[in-house]
Amino acid sequence: MQVRATTPVKRIHVLLDSNIVIAHEAPTSDADAHAEVADALIHLLRELGFSVLISAGSVADFASAPPDLRADRARTLAKHYKVLKPVEPPAALRAVFPAGELSPNDHADLQVLATFATGVADWLITQDSKLASRAKRARVQNVFSAEEALEWLASWRAPQLPNAATAEVVAPYTINLAAPIFSSLRADYTGFDTWWRSKVVGEDRHTILIGSAQSPVGIAVLKPEFDSPYGLGAEVLKICTFKIEESSQQFRLGELLLRAVIDYVTARQIPATYLTAFPSKKPLTDWLGYFGFVELTTTTDGETVLAKHLRPPAGAPVLPPLEHAIRYGPRNLQIHRAHVVPIQSRYHRRIFPDSHAQASLLSNEPCGNAIRKAYLCHASTRLLQPGDALLFLHTGDGPSAIDTVGVVEATLASSDPAEIVSFVRNRTVYSIQEIHELCRKSEVLAVRFRLDRVLPSAWTVQELRTAGVMTRSPQSIARVPERGVAWVQQQLGV
Repeated sequence: MQVRATTPVKRIHVLLDSNIVIAHEAPTSDADAHAEVADALIHLLRELGFSVLISAGSVADFASAPPDLRADRARTLAKHYKVLKPVEPPAALRAVFPAGELSPNDHADLQVLATFATGVADWLITQDSKLASRAKRARVQNVFSAEEALEWLASWRAPQLPNAATAEVVAPYTINLAAPIFSSLRADYTGFDTWWRSKVVGEDRHTILIGSAQSPVGIAVLKPEFDSPYGLGAEVLKICTFKIEESSQQFRLGELLLRAVIDYVTARQIPATYLTAFPSKKPLTDWLGYFGFVELTTTTDGETVLAKHLRPPAGAPVLPPLEHAIRYGPRNLQIHRAHVVPIQSRYHRRIFPDSHAQASLLSNEPCGNAIRKAYLCHASTRLLQPGDALLFLHTGDGPSAIDTVGVVEATLASSDPAEIVSFVRNRTVYSIQEIHELCRKSEVLAVRFRLDRVLPSAWTVQELRTAGVMTRSPQSIARVPERGVAWVQQQLGV
């Protein structure tokens, strides 16, 4: 589908549930806990130029205020929001609510979901876990909490993060224990300072640091073990501490720190790593699941044990390429199909900052830190499949060469900027304005992918031609012939 340059591109519409609007406009004792995040979210939505909508169900919630406040709240809604008219709920949505007469709250929630289901908005943002659960049961997609929306939308506004493109191993005695990153660790673990001094410093455990030793923003403490813990093998690496300072979490430094840990493990040819976490750390354990960590057991003191193999253990089933990359990667692929992806230097240095010699001196964007990234282009190919290898051909800064390898997760072709933004979220270096411009020109191919590795030595164009990876430097994404795929497999040791 081609879109002419003169075709207007629609604004991105966001439907807010009443709990967010009330927390922002008229906080009560019940809503005070959400007021700060609601304020930040609504200011950000307006700053980014999104259209903010509320449903008739939310109006009903506002109308339930004490009589002396109703008129003021009605004026607030009319002044600051586009209020939508009531809609008739479809049977599929009504079925996820209780039978019989609905309570006022359920009736308002049904109206919110029914309004969103019409397609009038691209995203629904709510703090109501029950409403989100009902949306999931009704298979209504693009429903987010305010915290989720704020986390990934914030990167569209302020993507710059200075001097954090690299992580390094440091001597633990050099790290400032008074830094803010340690406050929550002390709260979670009794005797943390004693443990740090006697075990981490005393045993000189390898410590991976993001930031400076005086003001670290990320820390991982590592301990080799040789007694086959949890049946993981004779040599295993325990991740004793894995922590990102709270104010820096929106920059996806967790993925940068995890990449550094995996680099450390693979460089030493250790086959598996593990950590333990209390149930209160469920957000962390859920997040680790996206990167191949699996739950093994629960310790006697109630901690969950999560482990990741860096290569398939003996007798493990053969997985499809994408599942294999998630379970055992980064740095471990099953390659059956591959594509050369030309990428200009101005985007390459932003998506892959650590492939540049000056990486630690660059201002680094969240997707540059990440394992999970996205690439946007106007390529006409629709041949990319989950699990395919992506060979990024760096162009425009000296001789062209492939220096980075990724693996496809999913693709989307669309001229709708709201679809593209929802699909890539904060994985891309493009601003929302740039995505609008891309969509004006023609249909955009969005590729969500995982970084596998930065090559220690780039593959030159001459090498690639000789190996049959490509016959000429492509101007767009090009599939690699079978002979070239075999060469790539050999080079990567897969």
